[in-house]
Amino acid sequence: MLRNVMRRAFTVLGANHSCKQNWDKFDLPMTPVGGQNWCVNDSAPIRYENGNKALTIQMLRKEGPMRGVMMIRDPMSMLVSAYTYHHRGQEIGRMGVPESIKTLGPKEGVPLCSHIFEHTVQDMVSGYEARGDDMFVARFEDWTKSAEDFDFHVAKMMDFLFSDEITKEERAAILKDVQKEDVHGPYGLTKGLSVFEDHYLAKYNITRQDHSNAKDSEEDNKIGLDYLTPDMKKAYESYHKRLGYT
Repeated sequence: MLRNVMRRAFTVLGANHSCKQNWDKFDLPMTPVGGQNWCVNDSAPIRYENGNKALTIQMLRKEGPMRGVMMIRDPMSMLVSAYTYHHRGQEIGRMGVPESIKTLGPKEGVPLCSHIFEHTVQDMVSGYEARGDDMFVARFEDWTKSAEDFDFHVAKMMDFLFSDEITKEERAAILKDVQKEDVHGPYGLTKGLSVFEDHYLAKYNITRQDHSNAKDSEEDNKIGLDYLTPDMKKAYESYHKRLGYT
């Protein structure tokens, strides 16, 4: 969602030079034009990494002043959402997700995900703890409460990133276009950036993923959190607290 919002913003502004920190054909370029670059070889003014990493933030700061954004989410909700997503058969095999997860119930599947995705959560926590005045932290929960909340928090982020460096007309155009990425809008997490994606997905023979889990399914699957091992439950409670969720 954050990637798509930022991609739309840069497209409205006519940005034509960006790069990826970690090359992965599954990751869309941050700018439709001039986005097929790898940051190791190209010091583009716009950088993208599919995940939070403290090391990346620290490396970029050494180059000079920057403005960055990251999105975080309650680790407990992430676990349930990840299980629900992969249990539906989405992206099996990526990040070590086994085929068997499609047949596992939440009592077995959610604890399994707690092990598979712990390193992802650890990266998110480390990235959050490396934040400073040059980083804007967007909370997934704030962006998905309502359409009004989405508009409010995206506007705050745009002010942080661009301040008075863009015109009122450009800001208004951005805020209008990014509404297509609101989970309460016409596309949500499922078909966002469809205009840009179709050509890219066809080029690399990638199947579009349906990222929108049914809310009732996630509610039912929360029971799996009760079956985390004591050590893993303690670890995730610590991540939860360190990210500012209480």
